[in-house]
Amino acid sequence: MLQVFLLLNGLPQDPPAFAASLAALQQSIRFSLTVINNGQPFGPKRMFHQLGLTCRLLELPLRFHPAQILAARLAERPKADQFLWLEDRLIWHPAHLSAWLQELENWTWISPRLLPGQTLPQTRRSYQAEALLKPLQPARLQSLTPESFPPCFCFARSAIPVLREWLRPEGQLPLLMMAACDMATPAWHPQPALEPGQTEYALSLDEALARWQRIVEQRDTPERIQALLESLQRALPDSPAVYLRLAPMLPADAAVALLETALCRDLIYPELLALMAQALIACHQPELAAIYLRHLQQRFPGFTGQPSPWPQRGGTSVRLHPQALPQTARLSICLIVRDEAEALGRCLDSLRELAAEVILVDTGSVDQTQAVASQRGIQVLPFAWRGDFAAARNFALEQASGDWVLMLNADETLDPKGLPTLRRLLADPPPGLPAFQVPLLSHDASGRVLHLRHPVRLFPRHPLLRFRGRLFETLDCDGPVQIAVSALPGLPLIQHGEQRPQGLQRRLALLQELLALEPEQALWHYGLGECLAELNQPESALEAYQVALNSWLDAAD
Repeated sequence: MLQVFLLLNGLPQDPPAFAASLAALQQSIRFSLTVINNGQPFGPKRMFHQLGLTCRLLELPLRFHPAQILAARLAERPKADQFLWLEDRLIWHPAHLSAWLQELENWTWISPRLLPGQTLPQTRRSYQAEALLKPLQPARLQSLTPESFPPCFCFARSAIPVLREWLRPEGQLPLLMMAACDMATPAWHPQPALEPGQTEYALSLDEALARWQRIVEQRDTPERIQALLESLQRALPDSPAVYLRLAPMLPADAAVALLETALCRDLIYPELLALMAQALIACHQPELAAIYLRHLQQRFPGFTGQPSPWPQRGGTSVRLHPQALPQTARLSICLIVRDEAEALGRCLDSLRELAAEVILVDTGSVDQTQAVASQRGIQVLPFAWRGDFAAARNFALEQASGDWVLMLNADETLDPKGLPTLRRLLADPPPGLPAFQVPLLSHDASGRVLHLRHPVRLFPRHPLLRFRGRLFETLDCDGPVQIAVSALPGLPLIQHGEQRPQGLQRRLALLQELLALEPEQALWHYGLGECLAELNQPESALEAYQVALNSWLDAAD
């Protein structure tokens, strides 16, 4: 029997897809589901019941570190033989989980972060070799240190005693370091942990809940309740409920400083935005308050908050950290061009309303491409072509300064129907390292539809995100975190016209070079087939497609 612990730090980015993945798991693997709401103000019970999922629901009023929650669950001595710890931003495929459960026969616990470029068996052999060199350390696929607490891992019942020891505060770094930053991501997270002197010694889950119960039941004086709330805010600074209760007890200027801390920690909830606006009005800052009210209406239309807790109460003038101000993410649009004067103007004109900047990298144009860009005030960045599309795209990424990146080709335009979708995403960008596949509809010169693809084109700008592959380049992450790829059907791109002969000949030459280096690579044969078909050589194209298909069938066997 498998026990699944699903930790909700927020609503899943795509609830229907997430529910479908869980339903697929339930159909293929028998398991018991426990959903843990980690201090979020929404009630997930209705959502899961509407999605038809049977589960046990645990509601935590405060947001705790995953290690504290897992330790509490293991203290209940669960009866299952195998366990899966899963956070809300991950979607599972049943075949992957089946493979993992089989691997548990050889491992005590397994986490999905494999060594770069290695399969699971290769990674296992690597760690077995390491275990021989370090016999006093247990072999493992993922350290459970707090800096890299895995968002997903499997473990067997036999691992529970060891895990309970590891999850004790004395068995690892103090929990105050966990509570001070979001530890669901690795140690290189851009928000560092607070210094120990700036926070309170970590509270256990039971002690924190006991303090919260005293607050809710109002057993103490207002002064004592405020002190308890301040202690919880220091120990568990990602708990929205604490800010919602503590801010109204403070003077308006002190409340602004407290809410600024919450918003800088990405605790973007309508109640907190409304409180910030009310506190700023009490501090005689109507311009700043208007920014929050406008953002509140955009992100949470129809929300009505409570009356202001600071009626007729003034406060001192305040200055906010820029990170606490609601802002729309800036979009960098990156293009790689060569001899695209004919198509470039149409592409650039379709981006005028939303691009914070356009990064245009030219790999050797001899036509009027640069003139077309200059007429629209866009600087052209030269890049010496060396037969590597990923290198050109990475050069463009290095020049970008926006928060998000949209990759385009010069013969593509953004369908105007996609503007609202893109604006909503930039106003409320998802966390982590998401990447979006967008529909790319290709037309010929007469408007006839040629084909529909879904390439990854939209993603946050991050130093660890890089393209790989000289041809058919893909987005990859240089760090230990996996990119969360999902579809964004509301952002269609249109590709105009068939590829020009010059570009096809360059692609053909590159494919022939790659095939000389890797003659067994099915992808190069498939690309050769596409290129030859575009060049009106159907018989040669069919031959290349057949080689690619045979290679893939052989690999599948």
